[in-house]
Amino acid sequence: MDIQWAFERMGPVLHTSVRFLTTWTLVLVICHAHTHAHVHLLLLTFLVAVGGIVLTYMDPKFVRVGDAVVTGIPLRIMDVALHHLPFLFVCWRYGPYYAVSGTRAQMMAVVAIIVLYLLLVDPVEMYQFSECTLRRLQLAAAGSIALSLACGVGVRRSG
Repeated sequence: MDIQWAFERMGPVLHTSVRFLTTWTLVLVICHAHTHAHVHLLLLTFLVAVGGIVLTYMDPKFVRVGDAVVTGIPLRIMDVALHHLPFLFVCWRYGPYYAVSGTRAQMMAVVAIIVLYLLLVDPVEMYQFSECTLRRLQLAAAGSIALSLACGVGVRRSG
């Protein structure tokens, strides 16, 4: 098996999967030993888990991966495996860490990741959300981040 053949086969899969925020988050969680001190993984995986709930159970109730459309039970399995298990892993592994040592810089890194993602990917086209659902998601994400920053939830206090 030659490496070029592998790249030709994996190219479309990688191109398609990089377009999902879930993939970005999974990479950060897989590399958690190096990223947890720089990015608030608990907040990021929470936002992805909430997005997975909306996508799977509210609107649009399907995901288009390349030419395939995933719906029903396979979509629910993907939701649990790719959205909720990483969140539960981060809660289990780093929940106490973020409760004591989380910083505003880590939260701002989450904001930067989401802004970068939104600059590179059009979520209306990618996830085929209705405009109303997209606005609700934006308000929920902005509200949870602002509330966390304002209240200092999971943020280390200096002094």
